[in-house]
Amino acid sequence: MIINNSKTSRSRNLDDKLTAKEQLKKHPKAFALCTMTIEYLESIYTETPFCGWNNTKDPAYYFGSVGRGMLSVRPRSQTGEHAWVKIREDHENVPEDFKKYEVTHGPRSAGDDRVEGVAFRIRSPKDLSFLNKYLRHMNYARFNRPKAPAWKGFKVLVDESAEAIAKHYRKAIEEGYAEQREENLKRTFHSWLKSKGMKNIEEEEDIHKNHTCNQRKSFADVTFESRNKKIKVLTELKITKDTRADIEKSFGQLLRYKYYGEGYPCNELWTVSGHRPTRSDIEWIDNICKVMNLTYRLAWLEDNGTFKIHPTPGFI
Repeated sequence: MIINNSKTSRSRNLDDKLTAKEQLKKHPKAFALCTMTIEYLESIYTETPFCGWNNTKDPAYYFGSVGRGMLSVRPRSQTGEHAWVKIREDHENVPEDFKKYEVTHGPRSAGDDRVEGVAFRIRSPKDLSFLNKYLRHMNYARFNRPKAPAWKGFKVLVDESAEAIAKHYRKAIEEGYAEQREENLKRTFHSWLKSKGMKNIEEEEDIHKNHTCNQRKSFADVTFESRNKKIKVLTELKITKDTRADIEKSFGQLLRYKYYGEGYPCNELWTVSGHRPTRSDIEWIDNICKVMNLTYRLAWLEDNGTFKIHPTPGFI
């Protein structure tokens, strides 16, 4: 999810964070180690928002916003280039096996409490094993509990430039972990629909089990009904490189689900995107609705964990 370019917000895309990007280019090895570590953490992260780079001269990639288990990945070069993973945790909760990793950060301003936690130095892929062991033990809600060998297979691009590393990272986010991020988005969307009082919310597995359909291999990601059960909605979730690509990849699938063969009866088709739309994206949605005489909507996740929808439906 791309978040606006301010010093306090976050973005997975470094092109939105030019101050941080310039600092990272000065330390390509530390940057490469950060990239490897972030890719590992992205593969088990369960929350869609509150994840990405800040935009300061002390760049850090954050997972979570506040509280225990909030984690950051930072480059360090004072004693040899490495990545530094800091996790907020009260001292009394740190297991005995990990006491040597404990750290205390100074208060940000007068009157603030000192921040307790643990820190792991990442100098090679093998160092991920200690971080993996810690996350397995603590089982934080914002991360799936990793399997013992989950850290294996992540590599450092040792001799690459910062630009090449950034390109590799963007590709990994767009392709390698799209499935995991779509699952996270689906979970968030399902909870949001439930909070809005929507009825008969079903995911792909439920649809396959509960309905007769010719499309034995293809089903929508989520279906639901309005509170009065008069409107049935078919949705497809996508997180690719941007909203336009999300629409391109999902719209054809939605038409197939609704019209191919026996089809799936519904009143509306929705694309649920992992990105904020541009003005051109919104105009495109309007044109599709007008030219094709369809009730088609675009939903996207905001930073606060809620969804915006265009055109706005009257039943939510």
